[in-house]
Amino acid sequence: MADEPETTEQAEQAEPEVKDLEPAKLPDDHPLVTAFERQKQRTAEMAAQLQKIEDANKTDEQRRDEAASLADKRASTAEAEAMRLRVALANGLTLMQAKRLIGDDEEALAADAEELLASFAPAEPSVEVPRRPHERLKAGVVPTEPPPDHEALADEILSRGW
Repeated sequence: MADEPETTEQAEQAEPEVKDLEPAKLPDDHPLVTAFERQKQRTAEMAAQLQKIEDANKTDEQRRDEAASLADKRASTAEAEAMRLRVALANGLTLMQAKRLIGDDEEALAADAEELLASFAPAEPSVEVPRRPHERLKAGVVPTEPPPDHEALADEILSRGW
């Protein structure tokens, strides 16, 4: 019987379900939490020291190259933003709509701006939209009795005894 393979039911019973379990949150003063925080702080300090050492080993030429590449990246980003805003202004888009323009050159941005404007344009109805119906007012029931005399009614109520 030991050689018999387990049935599916036996296999399901043998394996506890761990899908619904969530990891327990340890208190902040737990030894594992404090040890982890110390290790994390030491790692950050060592990373800062490593960066200082790497910066010290760089030559002036490497520093200039890095500064130049950073400046080039910032300049290209600024040029792309200016081009996007220029196209948006030319097409009458708002700043929020200008952020959604996608393209690498002015032609692509202009085409995207036209598509964006077309998506906001109201669709022309294919069927005439019914309007408010015209009112056909008729007079109600015309009273046959004259309106009551309010003063006489008040006198009648007051003449009754309490």
